[in-house]
Amino acid sequence: MDSEGMIYWSDASTSYDLARTVVYLLGGATGRLIQTDPRTNTSTVLMKNLHFPNGVQLVKDQQSIFVSETARSRVWRYYLKGERQGESEILLDGLPGLPDNIRPNGKGGYYVALCVYRDVENPSIGDIFGDMPLIRKLILRIHGIFDFALTLLAKVTSLSSPMERIRFYIGHFGPVGEFSKSTGKVIIVEITENGKIVRTLQNDKSEARFSTRCSKYKLL
Repeated sequence: MDSEGMIYWSDASTSYDLARTVVYLLGGATGRLIQTDPRTNTSTVLMKNLHFPNGVQLVKDQQSIFVSETARSRVWRYYLKGERQGESEILLDGLPGLPDNIRPNGKGGYYVALCVYRDVENPSIGDIFGDMPLIRKLILRIHGIFDFALTLLAKVTSLSSPMERIRFYIGHFGPVGEFSKSTGKVIIVEITENGKIVRTLQNDKSEARFSTRCSKYKLL
């Protein structure tokens, strides 16, 4: 929320709910960055056609805003005011992971949490299937069949709870995590306001499966 009361948020997909994260990663880019005015109860789409947008962070002077495009391993900057109002640009690209939340580091810069690590030896699902549209389409159709069957079974049987858990596992981060070999490696990227990488915070032996946010603790 900015000083004028405007709320900024990301809509990961206009087609699917959060139980279908695999579809977010392999499907089309339908995500949006949205500004909402609670005084008039109106919303404005600032950016669209984003591939799984996620973390949103206002820049300190509130002239622009950052948004993570998780499935493309990059971060955008959208200009809210000034000479470039309404324009957008890629702030970071080719990150060694899928960016999630962005938070101030307390020194004028920002922490970008990479929820899943990726490199040549440990590619993300998007890296593997990005140039294989027919394979992606096949996977999405198979997923759709399973999702429909599980939803139907949940409605017509007394097994709604386990069916929903299985549906969530298949469509969410369960198979993504099992498929990824990067479990145990956590990376936080520290950047300046202009997108320059200052340093990275890494742990190769973390018990955490995913890192979604980094905030500076008051004693550090």
